[in-house]
Amino acid sequence: ALILMRIDIELLRIVSAVGIVWFHSNNSTGREVAYGGLVFFVIISTYFATVSRSTNKSKSRFKRLIIPYIIWSLLYAVLNFVGTGQICPHRQNLVSCILGTPSTHLWYLPYMFGVLFILDKIKSASSKSKMGTVSGILAIALILLAPLWRSQTYLSPFELYLHALPAVLYGVFLGCYDRINQKLRLFILSVISASVLVMIYVLPQGIGIPYLCGFLPSLLLIGEDVLQKTKIDIYPISSLMYGVYLLHFAFFLVFWSLGINYYWLPVAVFLLSLFSVFAIKKMLPAKIHKYLI
Repeated sequence: ALILMRIDIELLRIVSAVGIVWFHSNNSTGREVAYGGLVFFVIISTYFATVSRSTNKSKSRFKRLIIPYIIWSLLYAVLNFVGTGQICPHRQNLVSCILGTPSTHLWYLPYMFGVLFILDKIKSASSKSKMGTVSGILAIALILLAPLWRSQTYLSPFELYLHALPAVLYGVFLGCYDRINQKLRLFILSVISASVLVMIYVLPQGIGIPYLCGFLPSLLLIGEDVLQKTKIDIYPISSLMYGVYLLHFAFFLVFWSLGINYYWLPVAVFLLSLFSVFAIKKMLPAKIHKYLI
């Protein structure tokens, strides 16, 4: 619990959530930078799962990820049907509709549940030194091979799964960082950094810029909390970000249906989502809102 309360990471969670909202606004300005918010969320999710001493959290993760995935998928299905007459716009088949969900952003929930389930199994069967080293090397390979796998066509949402995989591996690497030989970990970290920089020139919109914006702040994870001395209690706000992530796209759908799509829209949606999540937590008992937000 204490690890999760790092002020610098909690602040970055807020910034990353703003980035995700901005990305989903379809605003072309800063879109690649904004997507770095999702990359950062994937990294810290696998990082904290890796450093956790618990080896089996499937039940709690099911409640935290899968139940909201089901509830919000149903809610977005209704919104879509009311607005477009379709449950899953742009989804070509049932598999894509279920895994990719009726929205464009909820794919993260079942994906992360599966990733963390597999990670728990690997943790119980491997040393952190080996797990971190292999993860770092695989992350390098995936980043450098991005031009190859990005050029392929995949069934939705598997292209998103693959796109997030280097961040998954990087989070595991950082979670095992202190267990890896010093020279080896510095070498892997240097090559990962160089690989991301190479992708900025090769695939700036696909891998380079989003991963640079997600990878750089995550380096704070291998050091001490840089804001620890400030004693700022930012958790009451950062704890709302999961709910903001789940809720914000509903506001976009409403605004777009009314023909509102101005440059200030993502800011308005973020603030509306923030206050809505706060209100839900205040009005509903914890045993209910914990499954919603």
